Amino acid sequence: MQSITIDTAAQLQQLSRWAGHTAPIWEIAFNPDGTLAASCSNDRTIHVWDVLEARGVAALAVDGGRVWSVAFSPDGALIASGHEDGVVRLWEVSTFKLLGTLRAADSSVRRVRFSPDGDRLLTCSHSLDLWEVSSGSLVWQIALPGDPIRDGDLSPGGDIAACVTASGLLFLLDAATADLLVSTQAHEETATGVAFSGSGERLVTTGGDNLVRQWHNQTLAPAGTPIEVAWLGRARYTPNDDALVTLSYETGQNVTIWDADSGHMLKTVTPTGSAVAFNPEGDRMAVAIGFSIAVFGVVWTLTLPSGGLDGPLAPITEKTAWRIKEVGTLSGHGGTVRGLVFHDRLLASCGLDRSIRLWDTTTGDPVAVLTGHRADVRSIDFSPDGALLASASGDVSHIDDCVR
Repeated sequence: MQSITIDTAAQLQQLSRWAGHTAPIWEIAFNPDGTLAASCSNDRTIHVWDVLEARGVAALAVDGGRVWSVAFSPDGALIASGHEDGVVRLWEVSTFKLLGTLRAADSSVRRVRFSPDGDRLLTCSHSLDLWEVSSGSLVWQIALPGDPIRDGDLSPGGDIAACVTASGLLFLLDAATADLLVSTQAHEETATGVAFSGSGERLVTTGGDNLVRQWHNQTLAPAGTPIEVAWLGRARYTPNDDALVTLSYETGQNVTIWDADSGHMLKTVTPTGSAVAFNPEGDRMAVAIGFSIAVFGVVWTLTLPSGGLDGPLAPITEKTAWRIKEVGTLSGHGGTVRGLVFHDRLLASCGLDRSIRLWDTTTGDPVAVLTGHRADVRSIDFSPDGALLASASGDVSHIDDCVR
């Protein structure tokens, strides 16, 4: 009997290249519907791009020094940018005009993040600040004397704020009150980055120890397998949370995709990247390479290393791929398997050997072998209550009593 090993692999194809910046790019962000992207750079500008047409539509410039971070509001109406002069600037997307500023700090604003409702904005300099967007008023500020905050993020639900510090500490705070929820020593050296997963169940941190570590939200218990990346930059989750993308300045590693649970390397994009972002659909990955942005199409495919039948083996859409893990092998058919159907704890299979086999999905044990067809069995299906099983063959259709 032939066996088939099934795994998942990400296929990347470069679709376009966006050019316009004149210095390294620090962050890329997509708007909520994925039609626009914004990027910020050492050249003191924010560029806005039409994703579908792969062209620049605006360049926003002010005398605020380098621009470290950029984010769209949840409704797509605003862009927030964090600057070297310690000012956060808010831009109107419909006109690309500057709407207002927030004096965040005397040091560079390294991160800006909107709350899910768009009412508040989290900023990170040497302190972690939360602002009310409409009024520009400061809701709260967290500063640790002698231990500057290096990065911050908001959970997808907006109820928890996370930050990491120069001493390697990771803090979770109540986003409404700034009360400390839990903390841990995330890295032995400086912690350089933190980001929540899309589901909010995990966080990922990066550190000067060149380690990527994951943590369970709420408890900060370690999650997954630590990943060592030489000259580590940033790390973030892919849209389905199954993988991590890391940025490195080490030749040969650069932009790398890793399995989030096992830490196994899945894919490497060789040019050195300084920023990465996924569109909301998860089928586009933008990577800042030098002064330009390369946009890759991301396709999750199923491969059959040992051969097998053509055709779909799992439900896949443009947005989602199913991660498949082999948990066992059911042996017994003497020819190609043509059909499978589940009901409760039973699995029924049929094939070219003219038989139908029933299996206990909990134990993997065979339950019964149904024979009688004089030709291959091509299709099977259970009745809604599982009491009957219908089978279609080249000779005739049968209805079998499956009451057990």
